[in-house]
Amino acid sequence: MKMQHVDRCIRVAPTGRHRYAVACYRRPSNNTRSRRSLALAVSNYNAPQNTNAAIATSSTSSIPKKPNNASKVQSTYGDLIVSQLVISNSKGIDREVFGLSPADVRRLTARLKQAKTWRELKELLPQRASCWSNVDHICLSAAFASLSRVGKPKSPVNKLTEQQRAEITDALARLVQLSMPRLVEFDSQGLVNMAVGLAKLSEHADSAANTSRISNYDELFTKLIDHSLPHLPYFTPQALANFIWALATAGQQPCGAWLTEYYRNVERKVDVLKSQDIANIMWALCKFDLMPDIWLMDALVSRALPAISEQPAASGQDPATLIQCLARYYYLYNYRVSDEWLHEFLRIVRPNLSSYMPFDLVSIVHSCVVMSHQPSRLWMAEYYLVLKDRLMFDPTLSYSDFQRLMWALSRIDYTPTQTWQRDFIAVSTPKLRHLKFRALGELIWALACWDCRPSREWLSEFFRVTHGKLGDFRPQHISNTLNALAKLECRAPGPWLDAALTSFCKQLSDAKAHDMVTLLDTVTVVCEDKSWLMGHTDQIKALADTAASKFAVYDTVMHTKLCVALAAANICPAADWLKQQQQSLLACLRGGDVESQAAAQQLRKVYRTWDVQVEADLEPFL
Repeated sequence: MKMQHVDRCIRVAPTGRHRYAVACYRRPSNNTRSRRSLALAVSNYNAPQNTNAAIATSSTSSIPKKPNNASKVQSTYGDLIVSQLVISNSKGIDREVFGLSPADVRRLTARLKQAKTWRELKELLPQRASCWSNVDHICLSAAFASLSRVGKPKSPVNKLTEQQRAEITDALARLVQLSMPRLVEFDSQGLVNMAVGLAKLSEHADSAANTSRISNYDELFTKLIDHSLPHLPYFTPQALANFIWALATAGQQPCGAWLTEYYRNVERKVDVLKSQDIANIMWALCKFDLMPDIWLMDALVSRALPAISEQPAASGQDPATLIQCLARYYYLYNYRVSDEWLHEFLRIVRPNLSSYMPFDLVSIVHSCVVMSHQPSRLWMAEYYLVLKDRLMFDPTLSYSDFQRLMWALSRIDYTPTQTWQRDFIAVSTPKLRHLKFRALGELIWALACWDCRPSREWLSEFFRVTHGKLGDFRPQHISNTLNALAKLECRAPGPWLDAALTSFCKQLSDAKAHDMVTLLDTVTVVCEDKSWLMGHTDQIKALADTAASKFAVYDTVMHTKLCVALAAANICPAADWLKQQQQSLLACLRGGDVESQAAAQQLRKVYRTWDVQVEADLEPFL
């Protein structure tokens, strides 16, 4: 290579530390072809401090000499002849200059799909966005799918470290940067694949520490939604479900125009939706708190039962998600499916209950109770058998599922067998220390509804566990727990009652009238020692005075319970309190509330005990 023919030298790309590839363009002579030939010289020399200045003056300086360990190779790219001086330990000079070839991109896509761990995937992803400037949209989709797969490993063995999570976040940022200008190249399925991959990686983009790294994450989703609008008619049924699932998972709510077009396309393909598609669509709409048009809801509900019947019997996730969403729509928008639909739904899922996961089992019964539907006794008998296995063997119920389950079972008009109850008491005893206050309250209430008297060991453990948590109990939880103990004819120790009463009195402003009456009515029943009541006269009087301020919402039953409780505690109210109470009771009776004969007899007995004269207008009612 002669220097007098060199017009200029430019640096193409760094190929290693202190190593530069220099492209030397040579002006062709009159006897040569009009195209230029490109000569690449690579040398091991220290990088200049000012690279731009060095490059600008390179036309008047000498080209570094070829190292001894270099070998000359010629490659042809189209009609361009390239001469390379390749150092033995350098790789990919062609790739540095010309990028990945189409064959390289296809091989890269296949390897991306096969990567199972972050270590394998890390070797394939670009270290900077410019390295993938010429990859196609199929390769980008595969990169997002693989990154989302290794970013949320299912096996504890592949649990990510903090450093790996940071590296995944950096890789996601580079992929987002690459995808922003390339969205127009994606087809319908490519848009869906990218949206799903981004949604699964949302936790890497949403954390506070990573906000600055992926600042255009939301912008990419916005562009995805805009680009998907003309593609919606070409989405497959599964793509329609997966796309809106991805938007809901990432918290990216589309606009009204997009939703209108989306609903129209879902309606066109509703007859071919699978159960998983319906569950994903319903879940996403619930996540957005969106109530679609009633015609679409009816169409989805009508298609749901055949779709569930057609699905494999291995999983209960789709039926459980569907009925959970319906329960939410009933709670928020008063949209309720018919009892015939719910009965048919339970009939379809009944043969597969034994294969359902604990969360799905709980969700089905819990949602039925929310929608005020009572499963049949035959269905509940089989449900209890499956539930017994879930309580005794793995995978067992989580403690949050345990609370929801007890809430639901206490409201179903079916009592399990005595054998089942004994096994349940034995299994639940070691779980008590792990339950939160709401679950403990629902548990004791369910036992009271079943009239299931727990063992002495169970009660001892219950009082021990709840004693330290009574400060977290809300007033209604305290009154319900005391009410359950009274129904079970159980006696509570004095220190436990001290903590319960103290916690309740600290929250008097939040207590409802019913909670106060229930507390006073039951605390006199469950205390072990009647002398305990004598030591808490002041607190009981304070509760009675507070109850008097809520007489306007009392009915005859609450009046009777309150007076009987005060009499049992050997407390006689003042004359003003009694006058106000009798006037409130008279207003209830004149308003149409009926006092039963037994309640009237109890009130007369209490008034005689207090030596109180009943008002003339109230006397005929008693």
